[in-house]
Amino acid sequence: MKVNKFGGWRYQAVYKERESDSDEKSREYSMCEVYLCKDGMLEAWTESASIAPSGETINELSNDILYMLDDLRKWSAVDVESLYVGMKFRESVCNTEQGA
Repeated sequence: MKVNKFGGWRYQAVYKERESDSDEKSREYSMCEVYLCKDGMLEAWTESASIAPSGETINELSNDILYMLDDLRKWSAVDVESLYVGMKFRESVCNTEQGA
């Protein structure tokens, strides 16, 4: 699943806020797929907030994992509950520090 920065499907890191027994909040991170319009705005996302890499061959699986890692580094994680149609994503600090 390879797409341009704007338009098409890509991976997005998301998190859910969790409360523990000690009333402290923590986050659980996962990856979902998001669909962006050509203008870079969110149009749709997968029903599951936690998807696994896949492929019909080892090579396809390897490429899918690499795409996930690439998008993980490029885009800041967001609260899965805050996703909405028309949303724009922020580039990750990791990405901007490298001049990408």
